[in-house]
Amino acid sequence: SDMFSGPVDAGGIARIAEPSPVPVIANGDSSSPGAARDLLKSSGASGIMIGRGALGRPWIFRELSGGGSEKPSREEFVTTVVRHLSMMKETIPPPWVYHLMRGHLVHYLKGFRGASALRSRAVSVESDEDVMTLCRLAAETIEG
Repeated sequence: SDMFSGPVDAGGIARIAEPSPVPVIANGDSSSPGAARDLLKSSGASGIMIGRGALGRPWIFRELSGGGSEKPSREEFVTTVVRHLSMMKETIPPPWVYHLMRGHLVHYLKGFRGASALRSRAVSVESDEDVMTLCRLAAETIEG
């Protein structure tokens, strides 16, 4: 277990942030742009940290900054996953890189139509070709 459970105590953060002479940063319960904005507003914090809410969803930062939709285009999704794998391969050799990429793929696939079947395939990728096939299948479910 990751030792984190229960909702963020925004009131507790507010009680610390209000009198604090230093910026207070809130963290947790920020798995969507709306939830992150709500936490920032309700806590009175100077800012928020996005942690696990960004796993598989790096585009969450774009929406938070007002730069457009949180959802990626088909091209952006594939490009992001391929770039992620490429960066991992710079320091992690096969076959371990594919074993580690499986966990990331599971996060990338959350919320996709047919996600359960896609995740079942994700946990068995063993090559660049497997990752690309999975990306193409997932991208087909993205509208646009």
